[in-house]
Amino acid sequence: MPTINYTRTLITTAATLVEWTNLANGDDGQWYQTGAGWAERSIDPTGDFGGGTLTIQGTNELLTPAASPPTLNDPQGNPLTFVSRRLETILETSAQIRPILAGGAAGAVTVRMLIMGRPQS
Repeated sequence: MPTINYTRTLITTAATLVEWTNLANGDDGQWYQTGAGWAERSIDPTGDFGGGTLTIQGTNELLTPAASPPTLNDPQGNPLTFVSRRLETILETSAQIRPILAGGAAGAVTVRMLIMGRPQS
């Protein structure tokens, strides 16, 4: 399972866009440390899901993330799993977050996460 690195773009002092591009079946995203003060986050995956499922995971473990980290949820308590594009807010605030794509013939899925808030110094 290859790990896909993220890119980060500072939009304003209160908004950052994190992107994992071209995830394929079996890929996981590099863990992104969200940091204190970045409480508002949303996920917008796009691309060829090909019957695969994208899952958004989070953990508060910093040095060695869990072997089976939990799936994060939307504000209604539904697991953040995607089989097609939709924009969702992330309910939990976690120290680290990543996407994982599995199943089907998925390929070329891009995951964009917008993080808003005020980083603490």
